Amino acid sequence: LDRFSQDVHAARECGASVVRTVLHGGRRYEVFQRAEQFRAFRERVQQSLRQILPVLKRWNIRLAVENHKDLRTPELLELIRRFSDERLGICFDTGNDFALLEHPERTAKALAPWVFSCHFKDMAVEMDGASEGFRLAEVPLGQGSLDLTLIANTLRAANPALKLNLEMITRDPLWIPCLSDGYWATLGEVSGRELAQTLRWARKHSRELPRFAKLPIDRQLAAEDEHVRRSLDFARSRLPILANP
Repeated sequence: LDRFSQDVHAARECGASVVRTVLHGGRRYEVFQRAEQFRAFRERVQQSLRQILPVLKRWNIRLAVENHKDLRTPELLELIRRFSDERLGICFDTGNDFALLEHPERTAKALAPWVFSCHFKDMAVEMDGASEGFRLAEVPLGQGSLDLTLIANTLRAANPALKLNLEMITRDPLWIPCLSDGYWATLGEVSGRELAQTLRWARKHSRELPRFAKLPIDRQLAAEDEHVRRSLDFARSRLPILANP
C-alpha cells in the first residue's frame, strides 16, 4: 500500500489526473482452472480496491481499471457500481473484449459512462476451421475490422475530454481457445448465442495474420515503427474527432 501511495503521488506530481491499473496480469482462461479460483480472485480485488480508495482521495487522482481479459463487461460494471466512487472508473481497451466473447462496439456503449481512459486499437482475426478457437491481433488503425469512428464517437459522447491512447502492439497473434474445455472453467454464464456471434464475426473477417516473433530484432522494430506511423496517419486523416483535445 505504501508503494502504491508513492506511485500515485509521483504520477500526480507529474501532472496526471488519471492512472491506469489491471486487476490481473494474466488472461482469465489461461490462469484459472476452476470457478472457485476465479471467485477468490474477485474477492481479493474488492479488498484491494477498498484499501486504495483513501489513497486516491488523498492525492486527488482517479483510477482507471482496464478490461484486461479478466472480467467481462457485466462483471466489471458490477465492480465499479459496487463502490460508487467518482475516483474509480474504467480504462477501456477496444481489443480485449473479443478474448471473452464480447464485441467492443457494444461494450463501448455499456462502459462509456465510466471510462476515464482508453487503449485505442484496431483488431484483425484469423480462424482455422479445424482448430478450437481463433487468433487475434492488433493491426494498424484502419486495417482491422472495428468500426473505430463509432467507438470513438460513443466514448467521446459520454466524456468529451477523454484521451484516446494509441496502443499498437506488434506481435504474433494471440490464441483464443474458445472451443476448448479449459476455456469455459470460469465462463459458464456465457450463452451459446454469444459464442455463435463471436465465431460468425471471426469467420466473416478471418484472414491470414503476419508473425513477428521469429524475425530479427531490427525487422521487428521496423515493423512496430511502421505500424505506429500508419495508425497516427489514419487517425489524422480519417478520425477527425481524435484531433480535438
